[in-house]
Amino acid sequence: GQSSCSLCPNGSYCEIGTAHPSICPEGSYCPESTKFKSQYLCPNGTYSNKVNLTEVSQCEPCTAGYYCESEGLISPTGQCNPGYFCGGGSKVANPHESSSPYSISYIGETCVSVKNTTVNDICPMGHYCLKGSSAPIQCPQGTNSSSTGLTSASECPQCQSGFYCPHNGTVYATRKCPAGYYCPSGTIDPTNNDSLICPIAHYCPLGSSIPLICDAGTYQNMIG
Repeated sequence: GQSSCSLCPNGSYCEIGTAHPSICPEGSYCPESTKFKSQYLCPNGTYSNKVNLTEVSQCEPCTAGYYCESEGLISPTGQCNPGYFCGGGSKVANPHESSSPYSISYIGETCVSVKNTTVNDICPMGHYCLKGSSAPIQCPQGTNSSSTGLTSASECPQCQSGFYCPHNGTVYATRKCPAGYYCPSGTIDPTNNDSLICPIAHYCPLGSSIPLICDAGTYQNMIG
């Protein structure tokens, strides 16, 4: 007869009075000597739909675009909320990590740049995030946004009047409308739009949002 009981092997669990080890179930991992199936659950931010896991590192990080808010999951809880993005391993639907890997460079259009591809956070400036976003989407040309948490392209404000915004993901409108053109809100590039050339009988100094009519005693017989 046996003088002692064997240790329960990796990938299995052994409850009291076990004759044959049981397979470690989905959502759990079972190192040597595991006593019951839910003793070691895959932690928040992870899940597992596989059996026989032996260590926590084998639990899958939550799928990009989704969140995993509880322990022992066999699939993600749901999609990341609009206005947020889940790059992988998110524990909540509306993540807002304290140290965002996004940074602002205060040069030119001051576009946001990413330092790390796997991150979960509120949607940064110059971007919007649909439901289930795995990464921010740049606001389109002709817009600029210094707000966070935008949920759709329609929320990206039009480029400030008197300025033009030729690039995606613009945070601040910094390019003044060139002389000889005028730039209403939402202008992408006046030099590529004949309708924005300053008309005759008007003048358009640098930064014009509308053509200015010539005063009495003056004239302008040329466009631009």
